[in-house]
Amino acid sequence: AVPSISGWHSLFDAITANVSFEISTDRYISEGHSLKLKDTSDKETIFVASDSLPVQSGTKYTATTNLYLEDGQNTVFIRFLDENGKQVGKDVDGESLKHIRNGYGAWQTVSVSAIAPENAVSMYIGFGSSNYFQTTGAYYDDVTLVAEHQVPKLKRAYLEAALTRATSLDLSKYTEETVNNLENVIAKAHEMLTG
Repeated sequence: AVPSISGWHSLFDAITANVSFEISTDRYISEGHSLKLKDTSDKETIFVASDSLPVQSGTKYTATTNLYLEDGQNTVFIRFLDENGKQVGKDVDGESLKHIRNGYGAWQTVSVSAIAPENAVSMYIGFGSSNYFQTTGAYYDDVTLVAEHQVPKLKRAYLEAALTRATSLDLSKYTEETVNNLENVIAKAHEMLTG
């Protein structure tokens, strides 16, 4: 039977004695438990995904997790979905998808990131082991997701030019309220450019 874990589900229903996932108290960073994946067959697959999370196209999403890998390999990835639940965009090895094959016997931090494509409405975070790869234990803990608004390059050049003009104005000709408003807008624009 496929386990029921709040917030997580199997991408495939093929849970057997060789491939499984569960909440484990054997290893953890916090809260006294972690998500454990096991794959002891090079002919079976186990992938676990978070429930779908809403996204905004053009926003960069970074998922980070702590991983304790006993041996073998495990994969960490994020995928974007359209309104029909179909994947949009491609997996990019080393960016939105990483195969972890080292750092055995210790906690390591793994991050994957990508910008949500134009027609993306949701995403999920995934962990797993595909055919040909195995592990006696991959433990995941403290998974986080961060969204970063991206300033498009064309708008960036315009914004930088506008900031240059705004910071060179003779402010003696303006009211205190106008100067305060201008300074607030300049500060927000700088934050967007450096954010």
